Amino acid sequence: MMEDFIFYTLLIGVSFCAGWYVREWSATLRVKSMLAEMRQNEEALDGSRVYATIELKDGDIFMYDKDTNAYLGHSKSFEDLEIMLKTKFPDTTFAISRDDMMKLMK
Repeated sequence: MMEDFIFYTLLIGVSFCAGWYVREWSATLRVKSMLAEMRQNEEALDGSRVYATIELKDGDIFMYDKDTNAYLGHSKSFEDLEIMLKTKFPDTTFAISRDDMMKLMK
């Protein structure tokens, strides 16, 4: 009777530890695969991503390429600028800094 109790208690303890280890191992593999996928997606986007800067002049929003300072477009509202840039550069993603986003929020 006492031997059965000790046996089942040890069995439960070992099963718990094994399950915990397998769960941790599985979570680690899942996170590593997610990071690898994110890196692949980022590498694919880098070719079509343009880092831009925004200037506000007389109520208009002007967008320039951050690296070359080339003019990308302008509009009265950010939504109109976004539509214009999507039609002008359909396969390009634009990234702007937090400071430029804060300019638009004012």
